[in-house]
Amino acid sequence: MATLRPISPAGAAVCAALASLSGAVAAQEVTIINPETSFPEGPLWFNDLLYYVEYGADTVMVWDGEANRVVWRQEGCGPSAVIAVTDETFAVTCYDSGAMELITPTGEAVATIATDDEGNPLFGPNDAVADGAGGFYFSASGIWDAAAPIEGRIYLYRADGSTVEVANDIHYSNGLALSPDGTSLYVSEMGAQRVLRFTRNADGTLGNRYLFARLSDLAPDLPEFDIYMGPDGLRTDAAGNVYIAQFEGGRILVADPGGQPVRVIEVPALYVDNMEFGADESVLYVTAVIDAWTEPYPGQVYRIDLE
Repeated sequence: MATLRPISPAGAAVCAALASLSGAVAAQEVTIINPETSFPEGPLWFNDLLYYVEYGADTVMVWDGEANRVVWRQEGCGPSAVIAVTDETFAVTCYDSGAMELITPTGEAVATIATDDEGNPLFGPNDAVADGAGGFYFSASGIWDAAAPIEGRIYLYRADGSTVEVANDIHYSNGLALSPDGTSLYVSEMGAQRVLRFTRNADGTLGNRYLFARLSDLAPDLPEFDIYMGPDGLRTDAAGNVYIAQFEGGRILVADPGGQPVRVIEVPALYVDNMEFGADESVLYVTAVIDAWTEPYPGQVYRIDLE
């Protein structure tokens, strides 16, 4: 999720350049599964249901294949992602209220995490990914401003209830994803227009930090550096490819495990914030915003059948 401002001239140029980008992959079919939603983000496929959040409406939604309905709502939360930590517990990142809310899949409150173990507040919880051990990593982005101090962090919430900082000095930390073998954590450094890769230690803390890919290497048509075109949500597939939602870009960039471009998936909206695979990797659910600057920030949720 990004603080809002009008579309840049560079962003408009990106839209015009999409069709000419070599290697672009057209979707076989795009289905709109929610045509009127308020800044949808952070989709989750769980037990054959699609969950997602509405930042603009403070809700967690679920789509059952026929209809969309509200599962949970908390005024002032400003949710940006929902993940399944266990079969019984979801975690919701509340970007505006500065908290992680733990709920059940049916929306009952479980717990609120508002500080780390040292009592420090969580500034802008943004995205999260389950760690496979009953806990999860989550990003706290810091201030969204190119001239602001670099304050983005990554936290680890462990199954024992502890919350510890595991990385910092990230220019607006955003999307997170684990490699298929669980040995690496990918992080969108949105303010630097790049994706980082961290090695994971046995205790879940993070080790070495590497540059995984610059968006300018994956999308050479970028007309100029613009943090609003930086990477937002991330996903990995079984082959280790990394799917990168380019926020003000109308597309998803796909890189192989070595950070080299594989393909581009075009999305019928300019502001693409996140995605999630369905029952298999032939289906991709995408959340995107049509108007990111005017409340209630109308957006749509898509099902894209990939070639």
